[in-house]
Amino acid sequence: MNDVNFCHKLYDDIMKIYNDTSAYRVTTYEDNPFKAQIEYIPVGFNDLINHITALDSISSCVQFDLKESVFLLNIEVCTKETGECYLIIHVYSKLKTVCYDLSSKDWNLKTGNIQKKIFIFSEKDVYSMSNTNHRYYPTNLKDLSIFPKELISILVSRFNDTDTYILKDFITDNFFPPVRLNEICLYHNKKDYLEKTFKLSLPKSVNKLPLNQSYAVCCALKYIKPEQQQLIFTLKYDFDAKYKKYNITKRKRESIAANYLKSLLSARLVDINQSVLNDYIDFSLQLCKPVDILAGKKRIVKLHNEITDEIIEKTNKLSKITIPETPLKYLKLPKEFVLLKSQKALINEGRINHNCVGAYGQDIISGKCVIYSANIQNEHLTIEIKFIKIKNEYKFYVAQCYKACNIPCSPDILAYVRECLAKCSDKAIKKYIKAVKKMKHSPVRNGKEAK
Repeated sequence: MNDVNFCHKLYDDIMKIYNDTSAYRVTTYEDNPFKAQIEYIPVGFNDLINHITALDSISSCVQFDLKESVFLLNIEVCTKETGECYLIIHVYSKLKTVCYDLSSKDWNLKTGNIQKKIFIFSEKDVYSMSNTNHRYYPTNLKDLSIFPKELISILVSRFNDTDTYILKDFITDNFFPPVRLNEICLYHNKKDYLEKTFKLSLPKSVNKLPLNQSYAVCCALKYIKPEQQQLIFTLKYDFDAKYKKYNITKRKRESIAANYLKSLLSARLVDINQSVLNDYIDFSLQLCKPVDILAGKKRIVKLHNEITDEIIEKTNKLSKITIPETPLKYLKLPKEFVLLKSQKALINEGRINHNCVGAYGQDIISGKCVIYSANIQNEHLTIEIKFIKIKNEYKFYVAQCYKACNIPCSPDILAYVRECLAKCSDKAIKKYIKAVKKMKHSPVRNGKEAK
């Protein structure tokens, strides 16, 4: 089968999925019989439009948000001058805003930027385009995570010679790893996929766990006591919802492991101080010490104190702590907030407030956080500030705000701290972005003359 026939056949097969006019609106084009736009019609949408058009007093254009998000697809078969064909699929997903024009009696989904674009040349060649640098790379299952499930199934079936039973598990568990489409058939079941990915020998019971959980367990195995590694698969534990979504990449395995262990031990030890537990796990991973997943509350506090002392001893040689090039470097809170810039200041704050902030020096140096102290409403506070990056936007947040002995501050004080942080955020982020742009355009980078 040549490229032309393959692309045309695939286009026709995709269009068959969306032939229900009550569920989808399909727009075709006269200039290209193999080009279409497919919009999902929300349930009850047509009834809503009928009610809107019956109202004479409203404006000519109405915009409203849907309760559940929908998707839009643009599909087109393109032909090069050489006669070679390829199929392009543009995907917009998680769309919630609809605009309806009463004069034309037409509606459209507000899309914004293209979320994913793939190019299909043949049974063996399918590529995705990066949204950041617009480079092409072989498409993997992770790229299809925003695709409608029925479209994922038909695409994967075209690029695998055998039945892909594992695909059903991936879709059911909402788990989309960076596995190339034509390599999905290499895995028979969950156990087989995890064993090959982590180079481990796993019990059959792993097939009964959701992939989001079993993957996190495999990430965590190297960080717990060897005698507890088999036991972790038998623990009755409902994987915390807030940890179910994470970036499935090799470089994120340590953070996935840390979050899983925190969630697991929090479920076991309901009343434990969360700050103490989090620090115990983070410090253990930092010093390559195995985490005891069967430890009780008293045991964890003891282990936490021991490992904190060890970290403080190791970092005691640090005098000045340098904040790396992150948005945190440019954050300037009001004068009542004191930025702790040295190991001595961190240790002193730990003594004053009876906490383990003296062990945070390495986290600051690595750009994970900054530490402030403040006296607000007659309370001495130790405050940890972090940042996250979502869709190329930066956001600061208060990770911890405690009184002495890791006692949470009052809701009013926390709200005040967050308010102060919010007022300073925009200025800090703008300064950081400006600094990054300046570094990119500098004639000398990394001590070498730019070419």
